[in-house]
Amino acid sequence: MHALLIGYGSIGKRHLAQLERRCESVAVIDPFVEQPRELKKGTTFHRSLLNYQDELKQDLGSKKHVDVGVIANWGPGHFETFLEMRKIGVRKFLIEKPVASRMSDLDSLEEIIARDKLQVWSNYHLRFEKSTNYLRDFLKKNKIGNPSLMTVTGGAKCLATTGVHWIDYFFEFTENEEFTVNAKINIEQINPRSPELSFLEGFINLSKNKSSLNISFTNESYADSNIEIYWKSFKVQISGGIFRMLKSENPEIGTLPITRTAPFTDIIYEDVLGGSGFDSLYEEFFSTTTDMPRLFDANRWLLESLIYNDSHPIKSLPSRIELRDKDYLIS
Repeated sequence: MHALLIGYGSIGKRHLAQLERRCESVAVIDPFVEQPRELKKGTTFHRSLLNYQDELKQDLGSKKHVDVGVIANWGPGHFETFLEMRKIGVRKFLIEKPVASRMSDLDSLEEIIARDKLQVWSNYHLRFEKSTNYLRDFLKKNKIGNPSLMTVTGGAKCLATTGVHWIDYFFEFTENEEFTVNAKINIEQINPRSPELSFLEGFINLSKNKSSLNISFTNESYADSNIEIYWKSFKVQISGGIFRMLKSENPEIGTLPITRTAPFTDIIYEDVLGGSGFDSLYEEFFSTTTDMPRLFDANRWLLESLIYNDSHPIKSLPSRIELRDKDYLIS
């Protein structure tokens, strides 16, 4: 099996390690970083996709093809990179999140995937954490519905790169139907990878009936993220890389009036977050030929929040909107 990886930044290196474990050969393309001094056997480094295409024709023969394409370059270039990789016949893709920076690109991606019957996934690795599986099974076994509230707070984490993960995570436990979007987002050019890339702070709120998601990040703090998800008789807390499910020590808590709140300190379940999801995502990606469920949902809601910034509320999630061509260069 032959893989093509576009982008060799910090996340690109993690993708390469996964690909080298599973593929006979891997071609890495990145014009912006120094060529690695040492590469594993079967891994090659190239400066451009055009040069690689020439080498593919000359060195590998007409029967050689790319089995897997991983797109891990800057977010604004994801869609164009996808189109270029389609030209050389790639049919199985893993695209870093956000998948696209414009609503029109998402629309086009959906059309191309359906038309050409492609397999496309994105790096929503939180879905594949052991703790996520435990929580999902716990809710199903106990017939527990949507959370009433999920809060995500932190310092300079970026609503695009980090926030989209938590939007997707919210939909693991909540039906994605009609939501009202409220947002107030400040876009700053402080992205360490390039001043051309935006770094987003502010807040996003998605709400439906009595279930809502609140994300608030500030670019004025070094603080890491803190996540809490609330159900009636227990909550999930994610902080410092640790996932905890907590309940009250009071056995009568479920029989008392809801206004009789109590600390949730009794640990139901605890695990490290971030240790297993990326590996498990790759295992599933390579072992299946099906599309990733809800591939575009979190990305669409992120773009909805940007378009309807400054607390302009809307209802439902349209597939196309008038402002869909505005490019925010999120990455």
